[in-house]
Amino acid sequence: MRVNHSPEEVKAMVTRAFGEFCGSETPLESLEETIRVERGMSVARCYRAAGLMAMWLIPAGIVQFYDGEGRMLRTIRLWQERSPCYQAA
Repeated sequence: MRVNHSPEEVKAMVTRAFGEFCGSETPLESLEETIRVERGMSVARCYRAAGLMAMWLIPAGIVQFYDGEGRMLRTIRLWQERSPCYQAA
């Protein structure tokens, strides 16, 4: 089973990671967010703050982080494969 994340969860993850990269917590209100839409569906979200950029590739289920020079710093895979849980009757 695929576990999907909400935009709020991903945004919080991005602010925590930006804090790790620059040594201080990035306030959510200072985060710039851009949404890419194709055929009426969100396919990517881009976040920028403190000279850093993160891109959530929604169909691929990954978030990639870049520094101000465009070097990739980290990739996080959001989807987790889980086995179905069965309960005894």
